[in-house]
Amino acid sequence: MQGVALIDAHESFTDLPAFYESPLELLDRSSFLAARGISTRPIALVTRPEDFEVVENTAEVRNKFLPNALFRCPCLLNTFL
Repeated sequence: MQGVALIDAHESFTDLPAFYESPLELLDRSSFLAARGISTRPIALVTRPEDFEVVENTAEVRNKFLPNALFRCPCLLNTFL
């Protein structure tokens, strides 16, 4: 399958590709595939605003696909002139 790229579907979320929450899981999977002669190229799964919802009666925001995941606000880079 030289030159062909495949992306597995997530087993629970039909809207998402398969993904790993932990970099260690990703490295483990990449090593597993490499040992079988399958080259891989990890990509980032970027969230979108519509992936989040406000928890009822709170100011808390959570990812609707992974409600137990920790949510970290994006950081802002400080520029010093």
